[in-house]
Amino acid sequence: MRRILLASTAFVLAGASAAFAVEPPKSAQFTVTSTLAASCSIGTGESTEVVVGPAASVVGTGEFTTTCNFEDADMTVSFVSDNGGVENGVEDITVDYTIAYGGDDALASEATLATPFEVAAASGPVAGAAIDRSFTVTLVDDITVAGDYTDTLTVTVAP
Repeated sequence: MRRILLASTAFVLAGASAAFAVEPPKSAQFTVTSTLAASCSIGTGESTEVVVGPAASVVGTGEFTTTCNFEDADMTVSFVSDNGGVENGVEDITVDYTIAYGGDDALASEATLATPFEVAAASGPVAGAAIDRSFTVTLVDDITVAGDYTDTLTVTVAP
């Protein structure tokens, strides 16, 4: 009788443990993503003044740095002149100039300075590293009438 009772108890306990078995944990997988748009910034040195002329042979130089958050790809450098040349507002005279960038031939002519002129430039081999850049400005003709001549040349960089 004792054996039957022990056998019955063992059978009940075995059945109970099967009924209360713990299921394995359930899981789900998630993909974590993020996106950062490509961007570039521009900085200037101590001076943003480019002095040219009055003779056409006197070339002015502008210097700036660019920093992009990407590497080994082209970015765009744009040049836009407010007046299409240096302007003497008193005498209503504008003297055209050309721009050369990065040692290339003239990249903008006197006819296109008032329209954005774009050139491709390398972003650099390391993302986030500043790169020194420069351009030159050359008058097309000598200035022959006395006075102050000015223009605002806007340089813009973009991915």
